[in-house]
Amino acid sequence: MRMLIADSDCEFLDIAKRFMNQYGHEALVASNGLECIACLRESAPDILVLDSELLWGGSDGVREIMNEEPQLDSIPVILIADEEQSATPDCEPSLRVVDRIKKPYSLTQLIKRIQAVGRDCQELRLRTT
Repeated sequence: MRMLIADSDCEFLDIAKRFMNQYGHEALVASNGLECIACLRESAPDILVLDSELLWGGSDGVREIMNEEPQLDSIPVILIADEEQSATPDCEPSLRVVDRIKKPYSLTQLIKRIQAVGRDCQELRLRTT
């Protein structure tokens, strides 16, 4: 599965990319909202793991641009948030946010959630064809 992980912590991104690649996934990384949008436009991933506190545009800005661009609109998003943020509903709910993970979390937990979302998306595609 191809994924884009967008987080402001560059050290975490390096570790997450290596971890995901070891498990057979192709992981791209972005350290801010502008990089995230550029990566999404250049080569749309199967799933976006998006930190809610992403710098330069934030997760809300990234999701707003995704709403406006048809080629990005169907990419499922796993939103990563602090415990306080995850309890607060989005200003504009999005069907694209398929899962939420509270910080702190482990990469093992993340990969399990990504795999579950991948299976759910594949089943949905099979039912609609």
